[in-house]
Amino acid sequence: MGIVEGNKDYNLDIKDSDFVNKANVHKLDIIVENMGRLSGGNMNWERRGLNGSVDIDQKAVNNYTIYPMEFKADFIQKLKSMKGRALENIKSPALYRTELDISGQPSDTFLRLDNWVKGVVFINGFNIGRYYNIGPQHTLYVPAPLLKSGKNDVFVFELHSHSNDIQFTDKPDLGK
Repeated sequence: MGIVEGNKDYNLDIKDSDFVNKANVHKLDIIVENMGRLSGGNMNWERRGLNGSVDIDQKAVNNYTIYPMEFKADFIQKLKSMKGRALENIKSPALYRTELDISGQPSDTFLRLDNWVKGVVFINGFNIGRYYNIGPQHTLYVPAPLLKSGKNDVFVFELHSHSNDIQFTDKPDLGK
């Protein structure tokens, strides 16, 4: 797996032995993350997404399929009915699901994702925000009206590698 951040050319040398599938045909998946709007600067130089061709063995790849990952309400609703599997130690993008069980009246809370790297969190179908371990903030705000008494669905889409720890707390940590 390789990661490109910023306006850089990227070259990744992969050998057949790097693939799980040892057959002669391999599949290359590229995830392009929506990093949001620019904060100033020149739009001609600070482009988002792929800025050129993807080459394999010095040949441009022209036959590819794009699958948008739109975390819209109907997509999140479908995820609830899917059967998952136990937490595995993988170092690639994955979607994780858990539940928060609340007894009594919900109140404003904050979500800590210590030792997670970078991703986005949805609670009860609502996008509560992105997280990134470089900070500065270390918690995401979860307003009480998004929560309900009983079971609350929590989905975390992690781009790099997960931790086994998700904490809900009553205090924000906005970093320094």
